[in-house]
Amino acid sequence: MANPHAKGKEESRAKQGTHRQICQPKAKACRTLPRRFYGRKIPVATGEQASTREVVQMRAWSVAADQVVNFCGEAFSAWDPTHLRVLQNGSQLQLVLDQISGSGLGSQNEYMFGHFEIQMKVAPGNTAGTVTSFYLSSVPMTSENQRDELDFEFLGNASGEPYLLQTNIFTNGSGYKEQRVVPWFDPTASFHTYSISWTKQQVIFAVDGTAIRTFVNNEASGQLYMDRHPMGAFLSIWDGDDWATLGGLVKINWTASPFVASYKGYKADACIFDGNVSACAHSPFAANVYADGLFDLSSLSSVEDNFMVYNYCDDKDRFEVLPPECTLAK
Repeated sequence: MANPHAKGKEESRAKQGTHRQICQPKAKACRTLPRRFYGRKIPVATGEQASTREVVQMRAWSVAADQVVNFCGEAFSAWDPTHLRVLQNGSQLQLVLDQISGSGLGSQNEYMFGHFEIQMKVAPGNTAGTVTSFYLSSVPMTSENQRDELDFEFLGNASGEPYLLQTNIFTNGSGYKEQRVVPWFDPTASFHTYSISWTKQQVIFAVDGTAIRTFVNNEASGQLYMDRHPMGAFLSIWDGDDWATLGGLVKINWTASPFVASYKGYKADACIFDGNVSACAHSPFAANVYADGLFDLSSLSSVEDNFMVYNYCDDKDRFEVLPPECTLAK
């Protein structure tokens, strides 16, 4: 929903000087966030820039599975297994990005509705230009113009500056619904849990059980929703330096590579798609009650007020007419 107080918030922030403090949603611990990391001063790449390389990678998975990897009891097809390290009998893995290649995994199962989570630790140091992700996508199972997708993407930054955690959504080919937050923790120091709950009524993105974003099904009001196509689960690390850091102004410093992202604890408590959309649509995983109690939704306003540095629904410079969901109930 468009924020009616956005202008007032911007004016208030301008009066605060060049820095603002951000605090944990449930604690008083604060740290200083440089002004250049919030507001519309952060360039946002066009969707074409952001998605091109990732789409190429997903299509590579559809052509041939270089290697089948058992990760947390699930079968995944690996893209460039030379940049993949499987540890602890498949309970943990690392994806590696260097000047030669990145890497990724795509689940062999396809799903419709359910709860998906992963524990992830991103690369430390100068990671500008890198993108580390966990997401659900209907591509390559569907064409690009039918694409459904739910993204967690860590956008790297220069040493000493914070990562940005971007969520993005595509519905039946319509996408580029980015929100960005600065994590209230160091995502390089330890594992944290990133989860996506996808029901017929809404999608909830959460970090360590704290909701950071919702996307409500408002199809009755003309908004598209991801309830037509199954999606697979994907993990990846890749070179996104044409858009990821300050809109592509800061490039990857390859002398800082290899960049290593670590993953463990993958879970998919979801309806496995067998070709029958109706079966999954009427499964317990599709019901909103399924997500009740999994997340603390009271944190949403705190995240928006204290951690969000970009919301596409506030970007009137980018959109002459805001997307319909921006004016509908959350």
